[in-house]
Amino acid sequence: AAVIQPEVQKSTVEPPKPSRPLRLNSRVEELEDKEHKEPVTSKQSPPPTAPQSKSVVEPKPKASSPKKDKPARVIQIQVPKSFSDFERTYSDLQGNTEQLDKFFLMIEPSSMNTLFGVSLTSEVFCDWMHFAIRQPAEVAYHTLMGISSVKRIEELTMLLSDDESSL
Repeated sequence: AAVIQPEVQKSTVEPPKPSRPLRLNSRVEELEDKEHKEPVTSKQSPPPTAPQSKSVVEPKPKASSPKKDKPARVIQIQVPKSFSDFERTYSDLQGNTEQLDKFFLMIEPSSMNTLFGVSLTSEVFCDWMHFAIRQPAEVAYHTLMGISSVKRIEELTMLLSDDESSL
């Protein structure tokens, strides 16, 4: 059986010749401008790999850090009767140092053991430490005594990160 092979036509089209002669010399192109007869030197740029999209994606605004002060807003602050009351108000006030300090001042240090029970987190603990640092010595002393009476405080302090334990 004979195998029939299709004829392949050879292209007689020649590639276009550059309008200006190019001479490459160690990553520098020298172009001769035929009109002015002056050599023009420019650094060779890498060839484009793919067409780039012209759509512009605007960056999303960064979420504000919870430690920075937020704009003041009116929040009803009451002395918490339970840890869930504390947690609700605390999360509303996070990032607003002034209002958080007022909230912490409302809490009697002698009631911290009952208020927190075993629910004190390292984040809340660190905010209490920052609060104590900003207060006069007597307020700071009573705050630290109240925090130290919370159950499982030793375990909490052992598990603090290096940054948190530097307080």
